[in-house]
Amino acid sequence: MADKVVDSFLAEVAQAMRTDLEALVGDHVRHQLAAFPAIATDQPLLTLMRSTIRDTLATELDLVAHGLDPMEVTSPPSVTAWARRVAQRGYPLSSILRAYQGEQSLLMRQFVARIDAASPSRELAISGVLRINELSAGLHQRVFLLQIAETYDAEIEKLAQTRAATRKARVLQLLAGSDADAADAEHALGYRLSGPQLGVVARLAGPDPDPATLAPSISRLASVVGTPAPLITLQDESTAWAWFPEPPAAEALVAAARSADRETGLLLATGTPRTGLAGFRLTHSEALTAFSVLEIAGADAAPNAVTFEDAGVVGILAQNLTVTRAWVTSTLGSLAENTAAGERLRDTLATFLRREQSFVATAAEMTLHRNTVKYRVDQAKHLLPAPLATRRADVELALRTARLLGRAVLVDAEHRSRRPGRGRTGRPKLASEDLS
Repeated sequence: MADKVVDSFLAEVAQAMRTDLEALVGDHVRHQLAAFPAIATDQPLLTLMRSTIRDTLATELDLVAHGLDPMEVTSPPSVTAWARRVAQRGYPLSSILRAYQGEQSLLMRQFVARIDAASPSRELAISGVLRINELSAGLHQRVFLLQIAETYDAEIEKLAQTRAATRKARVLQLLAGSDADAADAEHALGYRLSGPQLGVVARLAGPDPDPATLAPSISRLASVVGTPAPLITLQDESTAWAWFPEPPAAEALVAAARSADRETGLLLATGTPRTGLAGFRLTHSEALTAFSVLEIAGADAAPNAVTFEDAGVVGILAQNLTVTRAWVTSTLGSLAENTAAGERLRDTLATFLRREQSFVATAAEMTLHRNTVKYRVDQAKHLLPAPLATRRADVELALRTARLLGRAVLVDAEHRSRRPGRGRTGRPKLASEDLS
């Protein structure tokens, strides 16, 4: 059947339906309320929904009645207003789109009933139904549903950015020392400031980090160690501050972060568990101090995650690298050389001291033969500028500083002036091979 005949017939049907617009609107409002019954008691949203339905029905009926091109039709302003409002109220987009598809189906049934009643022939009725289905589907898919989805997503993103900015401002206000509105801040942040908490600073490493993975990576750590969801504020696209309520041991969180590093490239430092608003600030300051060690070490950072207990003092020392580097050199002597052999000797001596100078315990921890441990320890002691017993505490701290800060405090072997070792005429050569 000729398109002009079909379009002319459909125009008459659409014009007749246009005169019954309010009755159609009532049917569609009832259909929407069946999907969203709570809107019935929300008068502003109900009024907007009714206006949106009226506008979309009028647009579709006018399209058919006047033979408009669906590609040139734009959605009414009420459609975007509706999409923004339901996003703000927290209605799922999938539910909104399903309801609109149901509304299209309802309108099609109404069209079919009018076509059947007005058509003089079965052939015209079938052609009319096929044509109206084509026009309606194109309009709904290209204009209404697409506009709703795009507007909804944009509003959700806007809300997320606003909430994140508000949360960050609240956190900065608390860290700056404002506690007059602590109770209000707790409500706004959804986080209990009065309880115990563990401060964390985290950053995505690598040249091209994906900002979208930062907060989820921190949240996954909470799941791994079995704590409630942390309070997270993003400082930039790769750095976040976080507080873990009901904190686990800092060592457990660091262990989880070290395991996750293989997948996420996450650098992380923790404070120590603290209580109350003062603790909220202090554990954060501790985490920042510990994190400075990772920043200074850069690519040399052996662990990707540290605790304040392990790295805090080193972080304080690192605030003046010139003095710290000179102190490490004067304390460790030739043991401060930035070589692979030097690193082996430093690690062995540090483990030996931590294991109460037990060769057996050190060998077990490092999976080495006892003789290898003794050989390394003897070499390390010979490289020290003073007897170990006279400066043990300094040596242990210097070894920890060298481990965490790496080349920032070590001495390149080729640039080191020749300095006699203790009790020798020349510096002992660092072993490139261990005894087996």
